[in-house]
Formats: sequence, structure tokens, C-alpha cells
Amino acid sequence: MPSSTVTAQLPSKDEVTCFPGELTLSSLSYKEITAPRRPGIARTGGDYSLRGKVTDRLILFIDYQNVYKGARSCFYSQLHPPHTAGQVSPLVLGQHLVRSSPYDRELAQVRVYRGRPDSTKDPKGYGACTRQVAAWERSDRVVTALRTLRYPYGWPERSGEKPQEKGIDVALAVDFVRLASRRSTTSGS
Repeated sequence: MPSSTVTAQLPSKDEVTCFPGELTLSSLSYKEITAPRRPGIARTGGDYSLRGKVTDRLILFIDYQNVYKGARSCFYSQLHPPHTAGQVSPLVLGQHLVRSSPYDRELAQVRVYRGRPDSTKDPKGYGACTRQVAAWERSDRVVTALRTLRYPYGWPERSGEKPQEKGIDVALAVDFVRLASRRSTTSGS
């Protein structure tokens, strides 16, 4: 069965027009940000064959920190919104993308990449992250890739410096290429 892969990352605030309950990309249409596909034509090992209606299997890749920050800046105007403002359910986001697609698609998997606080340096943050990931993984379609945050020397006494995610983008890119190449070799089977 052919696969389509979409990477979700909210655009910067200048690229988005926000209305209550609605997110509109001002410069791109849905067809411009998804892989092109002609309905009714399936790809099988480099050859095209007509097989009637084909359902694409979608794998959604999410850099969670970028989605979270984008949702906060778009939907919450106050200077310091609560930490829960901007929380997004990766599975619900994936289901929304599939439902709003003009093509016949099935959500095969949602892959979430995010930083995880260190349990010894930030036990409260670590516990919150663990609970959030456990809630996401209740669905067998959600897979998480976590990397421990990198803390600046002398943290938390050194004010102004926050822990940073390192390697999330690389992990997402490597998995994207690995899964895309595996699916292209098995798509006719």
C-alpha cells in the first residue's frame, strides 16, 4: 500500500492568520504542503498501475516543541500564558489532518519528537513530561522519540539560561529518511 509522509510544524507567526478556533496558512494551500498524488493511480515499484481508489497511509512527524510554541504564540495573546496553553494532542492533530484532506487517507502513525527534562535536575518537569507521553502512547498509533534536555553549566542558579533540546531535528530527519526508504522498497508488496 503506498505511503505519504507529512511533517507538521506550525509556521512562524507572520505566516499565520489566527481566528478563534481556526488556523489558516496565508501563503500555502493544502495541496502545496502535501505530497502530490493523482487519485486512482497507485505506485508499485516505479511503475504506475490503475487499481481503482487507493487509500494513502499517512505518517505524521511532529517536532513537539515547535508545534507547542507556535500554538501558544498564535492562540494566546497574553504576555505569560499558563504552561498548559498551547498543548496539542498529536493523535487528534493527525486525525484532523486526515479528515480535512481532499484525498482518501488513513492515519497509520504519529511520531512525536520532543525533549525530556532530566529527572535529577527537574523532577517536576520530568514527571509532567512522563505523564504527557504516557497519555499520548495510550494509542498504538503514537510513537515518541525523547531526548534528555541539555542544561547550561550552573543551572538553575544562572538565571536567563534555559535547558535546550539538542538532536531532536536530527532524530526526526533520520527517522523520516529511514521510514521513507523502507516504505519505498516495500510499497509493491
